[in-house]
Amino acid sequence: MRYLIPFLLLFTACSSGPMITAQSVPTPTRTDTLEASYDRAFTAVLDAYSAKGFGVDEVNKEVGLAKSGFKQSGNIVGSKARSQFSARISRLDSTRTKVQLTATAQRETMGGWNAASMTEERARKLYANAFSTIKDQL
Repeated sequence: MRYLIPFLLLFTACSSGPMITAQSVPTPTRTDTLEASYDRAFTAVLDAYSAKGFGVDEVNKEVGLAKSGFKQSGNIVGSKARSQFSARISRLDSTRTKVQLTATAQRETMGGWNAASMTEERARKLYANAFSTIKDQL
């Protein structure tokens, strides 16, 4: 019995997969091509930020950058987390636009805000959900 709990902790840690940050997800997972003009795609990114409760922190349409503000959340025990998205938007042609997202997820610790770790599967779902929201805005 005394070895059961350490074994279960080890088993659980190993079964969840390696932990990564949202920024370390491979670029192809963070990139999608939208069937939309540059203007429509750019507006859809900004609308997606609003739909998910993010403010817009920085916009430069000429160079194709759109950065959300941080969205903060907490839980019952007082643990705080925050997230932010940056989008690099590139015109491919008159009807297709490439969007590359970079998510920042952080947790508050005694020393300030630090990158939050998550499984690769969780990070991939984060980006898939973000692209789904952008496409819903088109």
